[in-house]
Amino acid sequence: MTQAYGYIRCSGLGQMSGDGPERQQAAISAFAIKNDYQIVEWFQEPITGKSDLDGRIQFQAMRSAMLAGTVKTVVIEKLDRLARDLMIQEQFIADFQRSRLEILSTTEPDLCSQDPTRVLMRQIMGCFAQYERSIIVSRTRSARDRIRARNVRCEGAAPYGYRVVGSKGEKRLEEVREEQIVITEIKWLYHGSNWSLQAIARYLNDKNRPTRRVESRWFPAQVKRIIDRPKISQKENGREV
Repeated sequence: MTQAYGYIRCSGLGQMSGDGPERQQAAISAFAIKNDYQIVEWFQEPITGKSDLDGRIQFQAMRSAMLAGTVKTVVIEKLDRLARDLMIQEQFIADFQRSRLEILSTTEPDLCSQDPTRVLMRQIMGCFAQYERSIIVSRTRSARDRIRARNVRCEGAAPYGYRVVGSKGEKRLEEVREEQIVITEIKWLYHGSNWSLQAIARYLNDKNRPTRRVESRWFPAQVKRIIDRPKISQKENGREV
């Protein structure tokens, strides 16, 4: 039985909260049993979007372990779990081939084959994955712009994640769902994955996560304030502001 690693990657909060990791692990485990592989360690990435090699903490750790150790094979669920950008996809595969490391997919046979037809099919699939990701990003950006346009006059001095609603004398804080998702993401990266403040700020800027100001960028100090700020209670949430 050949030893291998299992690699799991989720590119968004929806996948993390849904069945993404469990589905991937189940598919990889079933593939390993059927093809006589033993998964000796799992590497699960924090939320990555379509980030490149520098943003893949667990991928880097796994690759280093493969270069230094005896395990030379990694199993993924499918090609778009490796990357949803064709250039990044091919960069990963070429790097593994140069290092005599093997990537196996549970759904795409001969993923790293040198056969011209297989390479063409792999790259076509990568193009479709990249196109699908571009459509998702475009729709998200449009929705974000509409939300900003609606809320620009009512945010006031409310902390990030909230806006001021109600008339004079009855104002209160109301959660802004999109910003609350970003807060959850920040705390996940910091507490769950031990990312530095600088790395989180860079990630948020790369992924176009919304700040309070449309043209503003994320900085480590902003990230730190959100991490240190206690969650507003229901009682506080209904107070006059």
